[in-house]
Amino acid sequence: MWKTADYRKQYVGVLGSATAQQVIRKNSEAWRSFFAAREDGGDTAPPGYWGNEDDGRELRTYIRNDQYTLETGERSRLEIPVG
Repeated sequence: MWKTADYRKQYVGVLGSATAQQVIRKNSEAWRSFFAAREDGGDTAPPGYWGNEDDGRELRTYIRNDQYTLETGERSRLEIPVG
């Protein structure tokens, strides 16, 4: 439906390639679901927009489960590689 190569190039250096691909995949899934529901005659709205932090919205991202490590113990830590 649309080309994502430009967006992937723009954000891959910040998010890492796996996370950028996951965001693109989730976005595509949401839009495919929306268009399928419309074709079936369902009453649906376009995928939501979470908003901006300045508007009081919490910023989020998707992270693949193989792209981070979690160590628990006396001093727990979460490591997320960026870029």
